Amino acid sequence: MPELPEVETVSKDLSEHLIGETISDIGIIDARNLRGISPANFVQQIRGTKISNIYRKGKTIIWNLTNNLSIIIHLRMTGKFILTNNNAELTKHDMIVFKTKKWDITFNDVRKFATINLTSTNAIEDLNYFKNIGIDPTKSEFTFDNFKYMLKKGAKKSLKAFLLEQDKIVGIGNIYASEILFDSKINPERLGYSLSKNEEIELFSSIKKIILQAIMMRGTTFSDYRDGFNKKGEFQNQLKVYNKLNENCIICKDTINKIKQNGRSTYYCQTCQK
Repeated sequence: MPELPEVETVSKDLSEHLIGETISDIGIIDARNLRGISPANFVQQIRGTKISNIYRKGKTIIWNLTNNLSIIIHLRMTGKFILTNNNAELTKHDMIVFKTKKWDITFNDVRKFATINLTSTNAIEDLNYFKNIGIDPTKSEFTFDNFKYMLKKGAKKSLKAFLLEQDKIVGIGNIYASEILFDSKINPERLGYSLSKNEEIELFSSIKKIILQAIMMRGTTFSDYRDGFNKKGEFQNQLKVYNKLNENCIICKDTINKIKQNGRSTYYCQTCQK
């Protein structure tokens, strides 16, 4: 599932090329991603409008339009946007094609779980998803004090579980949680309240470090994720523990272990992570 670095990468690709473009037409091949609006109404309300801004909020991509409407896209498991020159040929699992003078923006979704909503721009903050997401580790609001407050709320949970709770810190997925805990040298089974002040600082710093590195490397691709130009991310080439079962730790040369936590695989080094 695309997490914060992947969604940020796609959002930046779209923003760089589409702001100021007018949506001249919309082709709906399969309407299963649309929520709360008919295909005909969706097309009617956005055809001819200009894209004034594109940005990421949490794990969604938001297109602000000049008619005070916004398209809100949650990629879920396999949703992706592909920017191509006009009149690109359709491929399997293409759902919607947004057309501008310069671009075809194809939304493709193998699993059909992604969601596309249309709402008033002024009402975005009132949507349930945005009311319930935690602090964003790439924003100025992610201060050490705010981090400690969230950590206190998850004090009795394992640190792996804490990192995955989207109502505390948004955008950290399973891969990044393992890498963050390895970088901070903290065992994933430890509970939040067990950290020393120095360990809290290390974990806080590692969250920012790993997420920003993943953004710089344009995300992590193991299967479906692609950027806005249908290219793989590169952070999978920088992973230290995730999916490295029985390989040697790059620091101590001990063997990387795997455990199950809440049904998810966690990779870690039992020697380096205490």
